[in-house]
Amino acid sequence: MISSIIQLILAFQSFHLLNGRIIDMTYTFNSDTYYWPGSKNFNRTVIFKGSTGKFWYYANEMEFAEHGGTHLDAPSHFYKDKWNVDDIPIERLIAPVYVIDIKSKAEKDSSALLETEDIQAFEKNNNVKIERKSIILMNSGWQERLGNKTLYFGNDKNNASDFHFPGFHPDAAEWLIKERDIVGIGVDTASVDHGPSSDFLTHVAISKGNVYGLENVANMDKIPKMGAKLTVLPMKIGKGSGGPVRILAEWDTQSGGADALNPLFMLSNLITIFLLVLFL
Repeated sequence: MISSIIQLILAFQSFHLLNGRIIDMTYTFNSDTYYWPGSKNFNRTVIFKGSTGKFWYYANEMEFAEHGGTHLDAPSHFYKDKWNVDDIPIERLIAPVYVIDIKSKAEKDSSALLETEDIQAFEKNNNVKIERKSIILMNSGWQERLGNKTLYFGNDKNNASDFHFPGFHPDAAEWLIKERDIVGIGVDTASVDHGPSSDFLTHVAISKGNVYGLENVANMDKIPKMGAKLTVLPMKIGKGSGGPVRILAEWDTQSGGADALNPLFMLSNLITIFLLVLFL
């Protein structure tokens, strides 16, 4: 009898966990990938593609700058003696994620900033306190501009001194590090600093705190604003200041992204623990 009950509970939990969703938040790297002016663009050269007479063989060579497309900025990018990309502890690459929407601000100002007040309003409006060791993403709606480089960067001259796109305010980044002990921030634009920045103080702030930055992040509208988990998989480049990254978001659709808030899931866990304690 007890065995049957436990099997039913485990079956429910298995069904519950299978009803999750995974979203790829990475843009494909190819000749259309955006890079900062002066950086080496993505180039793929076919070395061989075809039959050798005995078997099929296909191989490429690639060259590109570290910082372009969907990529990770390691803390060493803007602060001496901080972690390189291969130094970042792996436990900091899997973390809860919160998505803060600033589309309304970005529609009015192409150089809008995510500010501390936006973060505090997010917490208040959602009755939540951002967890420690989390990743905070800024959703400005900039993905809609992808495919039009002039709109994406804010000018048609490929001139970094006159870029216009949203980013994190340095004070907001520092607040998140000090008050919420985050591990990373990310944006759907080309830089965690907004386009007009010339001193890159947001980069400096997060690098000083050994916090990484994620840039050109895709599909922010496809994940919940909280309750998901992000897996960040950068290319492990020795002594790299950053590099291409594969970002995956995962959450449970039955609970809207938060297992802990699902009463049925909580109940099944409690019953399982009770039976194990009582009969084992």
